[in-house]
Amino acid sequence: MMVKTKMIDGVNHILHQNDWIKPHLLNFAGKVVELNYGNDLVIQLMQINNDGSLSLVKNAESQPSLTIKVSNRTIFQIITKQDLDDIEIQGDMKLAKKLSEVLKNLEWDLTLEIDRYLGPQAAGLYQRLSNKIITRIRDITKNIMETTVEYYQEENKVFAKPYQVKEFNDDVDELLIRFENLQRKYNEIFK
Repeated sequence: MMVKTKMIDGVNHILHQNDWIKPHLLNFAGKVVELNYGNDLVIQLMQINNDGSLSLVKNAESQPSLTIKVSNRTIFQIITKQDLDDIEIQGDMKLAKKLSEVLKNLEWDLTLEIDRYLGPQAAGLYQRLSNKIITRIRDITKNIMETTVEYYQEENKVFAKPYQVKEFNDDVDELLIRFENLQRKYNEIFK
């Protein structure tokens, strides 16, 4: 029960960071959501409160308005903001749609968490480090793409270089002009 309470506290903390969410959840106050993670972990029941926060339902006999079953893959898709394709939903579809919209737009500022628990110096270090990592990943990706294109242009001749495309287009234009001239001469001779 302690782990579940801490999880609800964590979810409410993230909801607090994204205060735009609460008005969306207010319309579903009193609704109960059951979340099943794989076959092993069931976060019994969470209720949407009148203030848009979540709380554990203490009454085990409460029937869920919405049941969501997710897998490891779904959790990864949520974290990486991909389309969810391995999720099973039963119950209130309006609530399910609203929760899906909320999850897609949810943002969690990890820098604030690091600042809160480890202090501003650690948060600043994390921010600089994450910016450098993102920049480095972007540069590596760009280099890989450029190298791949160059390989297919030079070695395999799969991709054409821009000047080759222009030469080809010029040759096609020239052939078109020659064909039109030939067709005109043909029409003059056989008319």
